[in-house]
Amino acid sequence: MKYITFTIPIPDSQNSIEDLNRFLGSHKIISVKKELLQKETSAYWAFLIEYYVDDKKMIETSLSKKPKVDYKDILSAENFAVFSQLRDLRKEMAAEEGKPVYALFTNEQLAKIVTQKVNSKNTLSKIEGIGKERVDKYGDKLLQYMKNLNG
Repeated sequence: MKYITFTIPIPDSQNSIEDLNRFLGSHKIISVKKELLQKETSAYWAFLIEYYVDDKKMIETSLSKKPKVDYKDILSAENFAVFSQLRDLRKEMAAEEGKPVYALFTNEQLAKIVTQKVNSKNTLSKIEGIGKERVDKYGDKLLQYMKNLNG
């Protein structure tokens, strides 16, 4: 068994939360201890995670960070405007359900929705990581929103 710590500043850093969730999802967790720590004007959550390591099958991908993508540089101005509006919609839907935004769609998925001009549940389901459950749950609202944006 091994230990690792994560700290998440308050207000939270989305990248820190994504790193923690990626690690938790890719390891056999034995225990998680969390504590809220305050230091003068700052506060943060500290997590101590005890996890099992299978020497035959080490999982290191969880800690490899993807390079941060600035979609404003990648997308055209028109596509970035739609992307931004989809992020706002995602934020509203996540708040209604009390879920983190990335649990609905990642920024990468939203960018693909915009660039591929998704206009049906079928094309939405072809985007990597968007399965039937998400299509059924969020597809109608997302597609209606896209239709309204495009006039």
